[in-house]
Amino acid sequence: MKLFVFIGVIFISLSTLAGIPEDFEALKNTGRDFEPSGAICEEVARLRFAEKYPQPEYTVVTGIQYLDGKTGNTLGELDLVVFDNATQVAKIIGEVKCYTTPKSGLKKAVEQRQRFQKYVQSSKALSFKWLWDPSKKLTKTQFNKTNTFLFIGQKGTRKQGYNVELPYSHEELMQMREDIMACQASHQCVPAR
Repeated sequence: MKLFVFIGVIFISLSTLAGIPEDFEALKNTGRDFEPSGAICEEVARLRFAEKYPQPEYTVVTGIQYLDGKTGNTLGELDLVVFDNATQVAKIIGEVKCYTTPKSGLKKAVEQRQRFQKYVQSSKALSFKWLWDPSKKLTKTQFNKTNTFLFIGQKGTRKQGYNVELPYSHEELMQMREDIMACQASHQCVPAR
């Protein structure tokens, strides 16, 4: 069984020069549907990881589903993936959980990692679909050699067992989400897809 390496010692937090106003500006016109409360956390995580893993060496994405290769049924979703552009292999996979009760979020993230690990290491045929560009071809071999799997949460979650903290509290993230949704509803921002 492949060991998933945790690099929490390296990632105490994802500090940044950007703040809430800059992240709001970066996210308000993405067209992302922020109705699911976790979407804001995934997108802020994407921004922070894109700073640490910039283009053209890397591509950081959210929302990759993995499906049963025979039936097409969804088995799970990867919240955040960092691809090495030279090899097209996933360098880092992250489960992003911003829960009011961080321990519950971590429990869910651990279950999701175990489920993914079980499927990607099995002989089962899998297909992968990036939700933002379903035409992009992804294969099991791009994911089955990934040895860094991180748990990402809001500010203050490292003490609960997460590897990476976002620079904002749960309340700040939910307020940014509400502000973006209000902006989308008023058509001052790109509406959700």
